[in-house]
Amino acid sequence: MDRLTVLKLGGSIITKKGAAEPTLDRENLGRLAREVGAGYRAGKGPLIIVHGAGSYGHPIVKRYGISKGCSTPEHAFGFAETQKYQNELNCLVVEALLAEGVPAMPTQPSSMAVMETRPWKVKVGGREHEIQIHDLVSMPLQALEGFLRLGMVPVLFGVPAYDRVQGCSILSGDQIAPYLARGLGGRRIVEATDVEGLYTGDPRKDPGAKLIKEASSLEEVFGYLGASSNTDVTGGIRGKVLELFRILGGSGVRAEFISGNVAGNIEAALEGKEGLGTILRL
Repeated sequence: MDRLTVLKLGGSIITKKGAAEPTLDRENLGRLAREVGAGYRAGKGPLIIVHGAGSYGHPIVKRYGISKGCSTPEHAFGFAETQKYQNELNCLVVEALLAEGVPAMPTQPSSMAVMETRPWKVKVGGREHEIQIHDLVSMPLQALEGFLRLGMVPVLFGVPAYDRVQGCSILSGDQIAPYLARGLGGRRIVEATDVEGLYTGDPRKDPGAKLIKEASSLEEVFGYLGASSNTDVTGGIRGKVLELFRILGGSGVRAEFISGNVAGNIEAALEGKEGLGTILRL
């Protein structure tokens, strides 16, 4: 499915990510759903949506500590409670999309995904870095492919999942998006976040930070990748970029980071427009 687009909606643009309790950004979600509807009806190809958890996941996961594994009854309860909240968020996202005429199909990835915590070695700038990753080992895609052929839009989400090494780990939407692009033959990923793209610094704190318009190697951006300013158990922008290069490096897939808070961006991206943020040629 070379015309397949995978759209990732960051948790920071559909929820109040800094909130201590699950809090939906209903106004923003409604606008985003309208843009997705308009872009999807433009008929540029099949679409999969993956959304983040924001305040429906990160604070709860951090409170229970289940990003580091599941080994106690309290962990098991936290694992279950997190699933509940993130399923609720998925239903709210699907509801907003259906209201805009998008044939959205709620899909829970943790019911079929297997993770494995392991070290990953990456060489950047002549130096080898060892990074602990939670690898998505397997997730069957036959049903998703069938939904796409029926003209539906599967909607998946980042969520804790079974990990065969440590019991559970975080299956991030930033892993799901490139995994789907690779497994289903997609050629484009659109990452909608709360900033305009990748910068040479944190644009919220550094007025001199410059937008990186395009990059084709990890070396070009690795030194600029910092952590998110919000509570994020998946590694913030650094985690997003590393997963893209790790899973899709050498694939030819294009990924573009854009701001989901700029009206019209998502509609334009789904209609095929590029150059709205930072393009990574993988």
